Amino acid sequence: MSWWLIVGLVGGEIFGEVRFGTDYLANTEVALVCGSDTVSAKTDSTGSYRLRAAATGKCIFSVALKSQRLTLDVVVFERPTRYRLVVEERAGKLVLKRV
Repeated sequence: MSWWLIVGLVGGEIFGEVRFGTDYLANTEVALVCGSDTVSAKTDSTGSYRLRAAATGKCIFSVALKSQRLTLDVVVFERPTRYRLVVEERAGKLVLKRV
């Protein structure tokens, strides 16, 4: 097997759901940036998402909401990892955090 085929098998995945307060964010753009690799998708009708990156390690997860892009540092492992996230308003600013 060629080395580039082996490298192509390495990567990681995160999944979970995103809420704004108690409401799940349906059909909302989410993205994952790992180094120079970016993958994006939209949440489903229940606020759930699943993103697969070509790399593992420290990455940046983002949510597009109200003309803003909220970000959170995440760690992507080879095994799927669940991130339950919530957007809160603090001092007039939107903040993305892990639940």
